[in-house]
Amino acid sequence: METLAFFAGMATSYLPLKALAPQLITNYPSIPMTVQASLLTIGVGLIVGWGTKTSNGCTSGHMLCGLSRLSGRSTAAVATFFPVALITHHLVHPTIYTEACPGNLPCYTPIYPSIASTASLVLLAATSVLSARTIPKFIAAVMASGEKDGKERTDTRSVARSTTYFFSGLLFALGLHISQMSHPAKVASFLSFPSLQHWDPSLLLVILFGVVPNLIENQRKGFSAPPSFADGYSLPAKTFKDVDFKFVAGAAAFGVGWGLTAASVAIAVFSILFFYHTYRLFRTRTWFCVAFVVGAAFLIQAVGATILVTATEKDKMNRGKTIVLVGLVLQIIIFGFFIVVALVFHLRLRKVAAAGKQILCQLDWSKYLLRLYAVSSIITLRNIYRVVEYEEGVTGYLMTHEWAIYIFDALLMACVLALTSTWYLGKIETVNEDHVDGHNLVNRTPSEYTQV
Repeated sequence: METLAFFAGMATSYLPLKALAPQLITNYPSIPMTVQASLLTIGVGLIVGWGTKTSNGCTSGHMLCGLSRLSGRSTAAVATFFPVALITHHLVHPTIYTEACPGNLPCYTPIYPSIASTASLVLLAATSVLSARTIPKFIAAVMASGEKDGKERTDTRSVARSTTYFFSGLLFALGLHISQMSHPAKVASFLSFPSLQHWDPSLLLVILFGVVPNLIENQRKGFSAPPSFADGYSLPAKTFKDVDFKFVAGAAAFGVGWGLTAASVAIAVFSILFFYHTYRLFRTRTWFCVAFVVGAAFLIQAVGATILVTATEKDKMNRGKTIVLVGLVLQIIIFGFFIVVALVFHLRLRKVAAAGKQILCQLDWSKYLLRLYAVSSIITLRNIYRVVEYEEGVTGYLMTHEWAIYIFDALLMACVLALTSTWYLGKIETVNEDHVDGHNLVNRTPSEYTQV
């Protein structure tokens, strides 16, 4: 379950990237689907897999995690597979040229992001880190409310731990995307050292800003106190004294596979999720629409409410209350994500218009977006009220004072009804799309368009 949660987090990384920084989504090169290419892929996969299993880790486990806790075995593994990968890369690629370094400029030439890209990255990083640090704790706190026996506490920790795994996978995949370490050519360019013309030092910076902060944090906190939602850290018991020939051979085998294709196990899994544009399985427009509708979490809240009203025992009442709260919180998160997606679209639309380009559309979408912001904000406010109401219980202030439900529930939903009733024109229909300068246009004659 926890492993699946981690992979689900990796796959989900496409959504925030598509919304905030689509230029950073990895575009994998096409490869010839021949027998030779397939056999080579299988062969290298077996080498990398056997090496990773035998040496108990790869770049992520030994380099990022192992070195940061001063593991002797991880140091031995890195000291083995890194030079082997370097030598293998130079032997197999004598030109040392990769597509990550096109043109006549040295590959180490820095490329700085624009102000807009920097702002998107800051927003993406802040939102992801804040969510990863708060949502698991919030879920644990909500599910633990009213629970007494040890089994239920164990279940609560298990759900919170799976949520933590999900965000770990999400942050890990975002790191691969943003650093472009998910692209084999980017890693291969780092292995081109010491040919500075073809050397890309990006991986060195990833190691610097990935290992060093973790090293400082590990030394500061240590591993004596257990982490959240677990009885202790899952650390290997073996030390440098346990390094043997089989371990070194496994690290060397991984180095050979890494040097041949610049792919580790983590990147291989990542490639399976995103290779050949398989991220299009999300089908941006359709997937987002389904996500926003399902994200209303009505079914979850209905299940919780059913348990709540039919329960005769306190533990079942608490369980129903918890399910309703989870549904409400999920709804708040989804509406927040919807607002972010709408804002990104709105800002891009205004940026295109400010650049002097003509955007033709059948409807004035700016007014519709403003109404959507208003409706989403009102519904979010109502959901916050419902969270507080359910958390307080039947003896709380909101439940015992009738005016609250009229103001924070009935009145707010009446405002939503009024706003939504004003924008229905009866003219919105499914049409084909035409593309002019990369902007989607409704397939109508020029006289039917209005400029946004």
